[in-house]
Amino acid sequence: MILSVFILIAMAINLNAQITSIDYIKNNKINKMKNSKREIPPVIYKNNPKVISIISYLTIIGWLLAYVLNDQKSPLASFHLRQSLGIYLVFLVSSMFMWIPILGWLIGFLISLLGVACWIHGVISAFGEEMKAVPFLGSDFQNWFAGL
Repeated sequence: MILSVFILIAMAINLNAQITSIDYIKNNKINKMKNSKREIPPVIYKNNPKVISIISYLTIIGWLLAYVLNDQKSPLASFHLRQSLGIYLVFLVSSMFMWIPILGWLIGFLISLLGVACWIHGVISAFGEEMKAVPFLGSDFQNWFAGL
């Protein structure tokens, strides 16, 4: 959890630095090399569905941040917001089972393993900009959270 908070802070700092560098380049305040035709493409996280999709899998705080950043309702970002919210609910259910001694611990552990497998699948599909539903409940997550 702490690691994901540090990642979010680093991304915010990087975003600020990139926006500043883009303004700096636009205002021609840097030394330009003559005969150089190389341009630096702007990277804007706010409207980048891939970045929003990846952030949605970084804890519930990352999910909230991704939800706020998804102001243009990108289909890719919305898909991964629904998938990651469903995965977080799977983890919540597994933690509820952990309160039941012995049999609940076993069931909770198995549900947690399912959640980890779904989380890994979701992160990989977010990095690949694919809209692959997580195994078992992915299509249900899309139906249950269709309003996101």
